[in-house]
Amino acid sequence: MIFQRFNKVSKNGISAALGFAVSSLTMLILYKFLVSSIGLEKLGIWSLVVAMTSLAGIGSSGFAGSIVKFIAKFNELNQRQMSAYVVETSFLTILGILIVLTTSIYLIYSCLSEQIFSSLEADMIRTLLPFVLSSFIVANLAYVFQATLDGLQLFYIKNVNLIISRFVYLVSAFLFVSSFNMVGLAYAYLLQYIVLFVLSYLAVMYKLSEVSFLIRKFNKGLFKDIAIYGYKFQLATMANLCIDPMVKLLLKNYADLTAVGLFEMISKLMEQIKGILAQVLNIYVPIFAVLVERKKSEVDRLFIELTKISLCLGVGVFPMVIVMLPVISILWIGELSSSFILYGILIAIYLSVSLLATPAWFRNLGTGELFVNFLTYVIFAVLNFAGGVLLFPIFGVIGVVVAYSSSGVLACTYLLLAKSNYPINKLFAKVLDRIDIILIGLWIMAITSIKYILNIQDYSRISFVVAIVLLIMALIYVYYLRLKDFGDRIKNVTQY
Repeated sequence: MIFQRFNKVSKNGISAALGFAVSSLTMLILYKFLVSSIGLEKLGIWSLVVAMTSLAGIGSSGFAGSIVKFIAKFNELNQRQMSAYVVETSFLTILGILIVLTTSIYLIYSCLSEQIFSSLEADMIRTLLPFVLSSFIVANLAYVFQATLDGLQLFYIKNVNLIISRFVYLVSAFLFVSSFNMVGLAYAYLLQYIVLFVLSYLAVMYKLSEVSFLIRKFNKGLFKDIAIYGYKFQLATMANLCIDPMVKLLLKNYADLTAVGLFEMISKLMEQIKGILAQVLNIYVPIFAVLVERKKSEVDRLFIELTKISLCLGVGVFPMVIVMLPVISILWIGELSSSFILYGILIAIYLSVSLLATPAWFRNLGTGELFVNFLTYVIFAVLNFAGGVLLFPIFGVIGVVVAYSSSGVLACTYLLLAKSNYPINKLFAKVLDRIDIILIGLWIMAITSIKYILNIQDYSRISFVVAIVLLIMALIYVYYLRLKDFGDRIKNVTQY
């Protein structure tokens, strides 16, 4: 059975989810500290710097995305020397690309900064940018080794490395920000990736001793193979990397850095929650790949079953998070912010649909239909920009976030339907049961209760009570109506 073959992968999925959970917890603590120590406006500047720096990943992401596939292939064939060539060729290629791109970003910013930011903001960003660009280079080089651990199926080591580096970031931020303010945060940001680099490098050297101590081997033939495979990842990532900087620059242009800071906090929180949930689905990517080769007729059945589960995960978590937004706002930023809550509701709606479409994303990775994933990001990016420009005059700043959320919903709907063999009515007929009226009820309760909760003095206690009620309903729904027979259904689908 394919299912039995991937029991180990399932355990790794739990390990990855735990890593995401720890990362989310450290993020909550860190952002709470940053809001109180440097303020939302400076957090907004930091968010913009990191978002702009991430554009450097456009040149290397496709190559990096191929590492796991080739390491896994040569590991399966017991060709350890070829695995070592993959590591070293990837490392040298990505290093060269990133040096060129990060230098270009710094020069472009130096020329255009005064036209986009005030003098004070531009000076602050200019101070931070070298540290963040250096961090980005180190992080991507560390990813070469982290991806190698994935390919070797040493997921637990990879996750331990991530947890340690996040802990180092949290502790060093507390130490450095108090003394050096924003520059201290940049020190801590760089330090976490240096630690991640060293840990992952040592792990790879121990588990794959064929890798040279000083990375220097470059295999031209292997470079060509990896580049050909990776260009599809490249296209998707190019579109994806434009979305976050775009919405933050729109918020900066139409509002202020405080709005950017609020958006950064709530979007990162929601994305971390979605990331934890998506790990449950990520483990089925290789199952899709095997089904394509051995039992192609069952691909759609597995897709339907996983879509049902993603529906359960979204309905079980995001309504509860929405109800807790007033409490999160108080605990995290120190005040009840209506903008924070409204941003949170809009982003939760988008990410719920995104989670619903996640099985389609992973199906495309397993079957090689990567162009659909690329078009999804293109649709998202284009609609996000156009919608933000058009909706701001009508709705104000919130129009930018409405455009972000609605663009994401439309893009993910396209992803869900693009390669489906069912029209939309038949697809949802297969995914939804009659009892799914509970799904609609949970969302209505969550969103409408927010207005009620905000109008009473003891909203914290009421938020907890409503959230617990929703959680109980969601758990009953997810387990008894969906998950009880899920294992048997997956086994039936993946037998060969």
